Amino acid sequence: MTDTSEKVEACETPGFIVRPAVPGDAFNLAKYLTEILSDRRASIADLDEMKLDGLAQHEYLARIENNPLATAIIAECNSDIIGFLTCEAGKRRKIRHTAEIGMSVRNDWRRKGVATAMVRKAEQWAVATGTIKKFTLNVFEENIAAIKLYTDLGFELEGELKNQIRIGDRYQALRLMGKFIGDWTTRNKP
Repeated sequence: MTDTSEKVEACETPGFIVRPAVPGDAFNLAKYLTEILSDRRASIADLDEMKLDGLAQHEYLARIENNPLATAIIAECNSDIIGFLTCEAGKRRKIRHTAEIGMSVRNDWRRKGVATAMVRKAEQWAVATGTIKKFTLNVFEENIAAIKLYTDLGFELEGELKNQIRIGDRYQALRLMGKFIGDWTTRNKP
């Protein structure tokens, strides 16, 4: 078991802080996720598909906290969650060196460095595990701002699932992106 404070240290950034999520954040996280998932274009999940009460989020955060190959990171301002990132390694030995990122930022805090700060903290955590060598993520093809952000952070397009996302009667591709991290980047990248 790894203490969350060892996973990612909190950092001060102008206007907000980035820190590890803890089970005590459950009720604020449920409120934040309810707001984020209200926008059907922002996530693969719809609001009615998720159990977003405080108890469910407490259990989720406790599970993450007790997994040395998983972390949850919160960006907050004045005790309000403005961004949330999860990162969890593959469960099987052959993919345990990879970790999938899921991330969201509140609309009024986008383009203010929140996502970058959370990804940087996730990178520090991943390097500290000694196990995780690569991040992966999925992004809607129409989310041009997110694709640019991920590209600027060193992620590369690794594939595309055509017509994978349906919003109403419109379909769009899901882009698959990846990034090698730590000193492993230059030694082992194909």
